[in-house]
Amino acid sequence: MAAHDLVIIGSGPGGYVAAIRASQLGADVAVVEARELGGVCLNRGCIPTKAILESARVLGHLKSASRLGLKLGDVVVDYPAVVARKDAVTVRLRKGVAGLFKNANVEVIRGRGRLIDVNTVEVTGEDGTSRVAGTTVMIATGSEPASVGVFPMDHPRVITSDEALALTELPESVLIVGGGYIGCEFASMWAEFGSKVTLVEMLPTLLPVADADVSKEMLRALKRRRAKVHVATKIEKLHATDDKVTAELSDGKTVEAALALVAVGRKLNSDLDGLAELGVETDGAAIAVDAFGRTNVEGIRAIGDVTGKWLLAHVASEQGVCAVEHLLGAEAQPLDEHAVPSCVFTMPEIASVGLTEAAARETLDDVTVGRFDLAALGKAQASGDTTGFVKIVGDAGGTVVGVHMVGHEVTSMIAEAALAVRKRMNVDDVIHTIHAHPTMPEAFHEAALDLLGRAIHKL
Repeated sequence: MAAHDLVIIGSGPGGYVAAIRASQLGADVAVVEARELGGVCLNRGCIPTKAILESARVLGHLKSASRLGLKLGDVVVDYPAVVARKDAVTVRLRKGVAGLFKNANVEVIRGRGRLIDVNTVEVTGEDGTSRVAGTTVMIATGSEPASVGVFPMDHPRVITSDEALALTELPESVLIVGGGYIGCEFASMWAEFGSKVTLVEMLPTLLPVADADVSKEMLRALKRRRAKVHVATKIEKLHATDDKVTAELSDGKTVEAALALVAVGRKLNSDLDGLAELGVETDGAAIAVDAFGRTNVEGIRAIGDVTGKWLLAHVASEQGVCAVEHLLGAEAQPLDEHAVPSCVFTMPEIASVGLTEAAARETLDDVTVGRFDLAALGKAQASGDTTGFVKIVGDAGGTVVGVHMVGHEVTSMIAEAALAVRKRMNVDDVIHTIHAHPTMPEAFHEAALDLLGRAIHKL
């Protein structure tokens, strides 16, 4: 059994990017995958969700076409066709990952892996059991939807995001449990399509880790789409029958719906067979690693969700690149955890990086804030989508420590903000960078000006 330089368990955004980068550096790489190439993100997360959300976004534009001088007939949602398009997108990208592996000479081994020792992975698949050896083994097994034991999770009317993405018919009504990014994305999407949506969050705000202004805007956006939102509310009991689900809320109200989507977070897939026997240390449910993905056991590394640092695809990819570059002697740059962008693909979109205003006020002596509402932006007015704002949080000297955006195109605009936070730029750096007109990023420029009390177009 010839040994590979690197065996990676998992082909998600962490695993496949790490494999390709390692191959670029001359390593002999094998990837073990029990399910579809591309992992959760490509098949049951980021990509399929955004494909359906794009259909919902276009539907919203069609509904408001008359405001742009366009007269249309009735717009009909063909949800099975929406789902078919989603499936086509994921299949195409999955084939793309397979092509990347082929071009990089990365061996793909199908089946579920378990560690026999620090250099050997046993793989059980449809064709039986085999073993693959690696000088280094990297764990990139990701995460899966968390379940709640008090809910009837085995009932077909109580689903997670995995089953929600597999639905071929639009639910007439849905109860969404959890107001984090998953719950808000599905609520935004289904409400736009016409489902009767009720969202219940036990904490005082939606998107609890977001900046307070962002959370407030998300609540307003869902209510505009006629979603019913209950915050600071618990579900005391959830019953499921053949034709509906019924929830008893802590505020005394009762909610009935065709489906219940449980979106209360994700469970780390860090319980890989063999890890505990080898003495790999964990930090709670996460595999404990250093800045380069090294565990306490020589020859075993871990990246992505299983490390519990940030459950984001782009973080997993960066961790993978850093880990293999360090492993193979290239110049490795650890992840800058102060400048991790986060995007929520609701309608309107949300994007953030760095400290929230509240966190900044807790940790810094003096905080300055600049804000610019998109309603005052020429490009937003021209596009007919003026909801949202750009908010910059700075320290006493004007260094950009956090940026929070709500609105059209902000998930693309956040890249400039992430660079500003990572490089510890001063707002002067933003102000003296010419922003093209008319564009959405001008709002970032105006927010920087506002932080100094110099916004040009703010009323």
